[in-house]
Amino acid sequence: MANPSFQQEARFQLSAIASRLNLHTSLFTYSNQLREGRVGEFQLPTLRAGQTYVLVGLCDRNCYDLDFSVYDENNNLVARNTAAHAYPMVRVSPKWTGDFTVHISMPSCVVNMCSYCVGVFNQQSSSR
Repeated sequence: MANPSFQQEARFQLSAIASRLNLHTSLFTYSNQLREGRVGEFQLPTLRAGQTYVLVGLCDRNCYDLDFSVYDENNNLVARNTAAHAYPMVRVSPKWTGDFTVHISMPSCVVNMCSYCVGVFNQQSSSR
């Protein structure tokens, strides 16, 4: 479980990022901790075909790199961000409604455990 003060700060930061990116509908937020070099995973809520979702990650001040990959129910990779930074982001536009899993990796953490948070947003159409 992620540090409660980090969770509060992360939700505030995710809200600010979402506002800047015009992502108004927050669907899901997941927080946890990982050791450097470890991988975790979590299940997303059902994603709907024809919609675009944006996943935004954050890690605490002791983490310098957070990566994630999104897989469909058949274990096919549908999106990935492995750039070396602490704020990964990917867009996912499912071709069918289904269940998706996020694999999180922590390549760089300077303490025993680093906290991270991933927000999942429904991207609003610009025609509204």
